[in-house]
Amino acid sequence: MLWSRRSPTGSGHRPGSSKPCWSSPIIAACVLRWDCAIRKTATPKHKGTIVHRLWICPVLHSYRCKCVDAALIQEARSKIALDGSMAPVDFLLYTRALMPSLQPEIPQQSPFESFEWVVVPEHSADTTGCCIYIDGSFLFSEARYCGLVARRGWALAVSNAADELIASARGRPPQWVGGIHGSELWSLLQALQLGMMQSRIFTDCMAVLLGARRGETWANESRRTFSRLWGPVSAALEGDADALLWLPAHCTGAQVDSRQLSNGAPMGQKHPIGYAAVDTLAKSSANDDRLPLATLKLIAAKGDKVTTIAMFIGRCTRLANHFPDTRGNPESKPKYLRDSEGLAATRSQKYKAGRKWKAPVVPTQPGDLSRCPRWQQLRQRIPEKAQNRME
Repeated sequence: MLWSRRSPTGSGHRPGSSKPCWSSPIIAACVLRWDCAIRKTATPKHKGTIVHRLWICPVLHSYRCKCVDAALIQEARSKIALDGSMAPVDFLLYTRALMPSLQPEIPQQSPFESFEWVVVPEHSADTTGCCIYIDGSFLFSEARYCGLVARRGWALAVSNAADELIASARGRPPQWVGGIHGSELWSLLQALQLGMMQSRIFTDCMAVLLGARRGETWANESRRTFSRLWGPVSAALEGDADALLWLPAHCTGAQVDSRQLSNGAPMGQKHPIGYAAVDTLAKSSANDDRLPLATLKLIAAKGDKVTTIAMFIGRCTRLANHFPDTRGNPESKPKYLRDSEGLAATRSQKYKAGRKWKAPVVPTQPGDLSRCPRWQQLRQRIPEKAQNRME
């Protein structure tokens, strides 16, 4: 990995070249300002390495203070040895924004599925005209947690024709069912296994609804990510995809009257109540496996630290090719210094310089006498004879 076409090894030389990098523009800016007199002293502190440039060089002090807080700057400088080097782990962190993954230290969610009845259904319950609400949950999946602490859960709730809750269940999908889409699909499979085929199933995931309507051929394709789920779901529906309906989730009381289900029917007041109950159950199932708050804060702090360093390195990389040159007149057009060489362009120029110039060869066509010397002489005689006659 190169940083501004420079090997971040602290050697002070360009990759594949014995030429020192003291002549680079940002380092030259140090010399112009007499901040880092590299040309006169070769002390380890001022030898033009990437560690010096990022965390020590005074030329980038103003940019460094804007991007990184003082505590992180002090921490990075404390990792620099007297000879200007860093330990390999610190070098990767403070010059490439890379750190060892915390995944081996973070407890993972159980890989096994679970099923728990919250409200156990009665055998004598009338399931005609029941509504089954399903939902999946995927908590702690934010980018700040780096995908290390995500927790999955699912739930279902059954209400009868009188809008009474007669059954509800929750659980955890298996490890191979990942993401919110997989959790929603797993909850649909659990609902179909109840055997209440005269009931309507409601989901808030449009992808699940569209997939259920595609048929068994599509569901059992080998390229399907969750074919182990789509196949049983499609077989259980038996072509009756109308039993599965989509409803808009998280609606306010004022929005309910204007919203419609996927079949065009009005939403009504009972569906938001049923969905709210199953949503709470799904989130509670995912929350059962959550990690301690201290662990979440540690992961978020590590992620924020790496992000800050990466953004700072990116801005320094831009300055390496677009550094303001303050030597000229402030009122004139601004000039910029560049800290990289276009190797392809340099090689092309050297190649062209070693070649002799040759006139381009113009292709001729049969019958074209424009390049014939005798024809050119004849053409010159014609206007001369005409001029002599006029005289």
